Amino acid sequence: MTHFTAPAQPLTDGVVTLRLPWLAAGDVEAVLGYIKEEQLADGWLPEIPLVSAGQAVGDWLDAWAGRSSRNGPTFAVTVPGEPRFVGIVGIIDRGEGIVELIYGIAPRCRDQAWPAALSGSPRPGRPNSPA
Repeated sequence: MTHFTAPAQPLTDGVVTLRLPWLAAGDVEAVLGYIKEEQLADGWLPEIPLVSAGQAVGDWLDAWAGRSSRNGPTFAVTVPGEPRFVGIVGIIDRGEGIVELIYGIAPRCRDQAWPAALSGSPRPGRPNSPA
């Protein structure tokens, strides 16, 4: 298993920010809110609702700490104006130097302009622009 070093600062392009999961930021409460609001379509939060919100966020943190993890290191995606994270980006080690990136966006946020930045697609209204 590859140990991915956590970045010292959040990663941002000025539109979206990828930050480490953070209990003090209310990430467990955010997951609980998405469960309560039934915002789980397409399995964008790995293992939810099969495991508790605390177990899911703890798993993401375990991976960044180099401990055994079911899902690998995961970033919380934030955007200005939203009080809780709105998506995740995960890193999965597939072995032999192969890394898979996964991402998920809360269903209520999918019609926004910024999700294209996560996928590397051109931004809406700006053909061929870098994400």
